[in-house]
Amino acid sequence: MPDHDRLHAGAYNRTDAVLNGYIMLTHYPATLSKNIIADLLRNTIYYDGVVITDVLNMATIYDNQRYKKAIEFAFQAEVDAILQFIAEHYQDMTGDITFEIIFSITVRMKISEENSFRRFMTYKLKPANNGNY
Repeated sequence: MPDHDRLHAGAYNRTDAVLNGYIMLTHYPATLSKNIIADLLRNTIYYDGVVITDVLNMATIYDNQRYKKAIEFAFQAEVDAILQFIAEHYQDMTGDITFEIIFSITVRMKISEENSFRRFMTYKLKPANNGNY
């Protein structure tokens, strides 16, 4: 691995978690992009921390079909956690519905949660830095 790649990998691997945002770089927001998360973040700069989507049930993903597709894209992109909020006007995208969607996608796509579980446990078991960044 070239030195500049090691430098990037070291800087990013000191970061425990990344919240990926809705920057539109392709037809999909970066928070759902396999090119951004899996290819660039995970495989090019070797980031192995937790990756969290931006809120998936916001106005840009406003209906149930697009919401299901967004969750599928998030899994394909190697995201570890899906962020959502519950509001009255998003009743068709509640936690129960989200769980059902995630369950069906993981079964259909034969997705293993081992990598995400390992990343979360590494983060959870890491000693507090007591303000020393």
